[in-house]
Amino acid sequence: MIAGYNRKELLLAVLCAVGSAVAYAIAYLFFKFAFSFVVSHFGYPELSAHSEVVSGVILILISLSGYFTWRKRGGFFSYFDSGLYHNVHQGNSSGLVVDLYMHRVTGPAYLLSQVFLGAPLLAMQSITHFRNRVRVDRQLEERLRENLEKVHRANKWQSLAAYGEDKEEILLLAKMRKIDFSPTKGTVRAKIPATKVSED
Repeated sequence: MIAGYNRKELLLAVLCAVGSAVAYAIAYLFFKFAFSFVVSHFGYPELSAHSEVVSGVILILISLSGYFTWRKRGGFFSYFDSGLYHNVHQGNSSGLVVDLYMHRVTGPAYLLSQVFLGAPLLAMQSITHFRNRVRVDRQLEERLRENLEKVHRANKWQSLAAYGEDKEEILLLAKMRKIDFSPTKGTVRAKIPATKVSED
């Protein structure tokens, strides 16, 4: 059980790390070439030599923004929750046309923002998955299996207090997503359908 959970968390950590590296590479190339294009367009091509430094500074700012977003929201957010979403048509045809044209700008802008923020956010997710691994211990494994069977036998929502000294193991099972847990009520129950006690 523990070994299987650790393998999944390690795999997710690696996938998130790869995704983060790809997102950082995309952001770096985007800002590097965008800066070169802009300064060349305005007649200052010599400034293109600083494109790598500018891209590096922007990546640092993106990383800081991603970190604070992670602390505040915990991850990505939808287009409707972003500051780029708007709804100006209010049921009339002229407003609808304006709304559609605005979405042509704000839609891609939202997509780019999520790609750029994806770099630090995926990095944070990678670290979280890596740190979520559970120490491999035979006695802990046995206690987890015993408590998982107890939850299955109960087959209903129960308070954590019902498990007495086994609260830590029950919370660990919830962390491993083997059982359902309600943080607000402090109650647990078997998964629906119930998770089988596997040997992995």
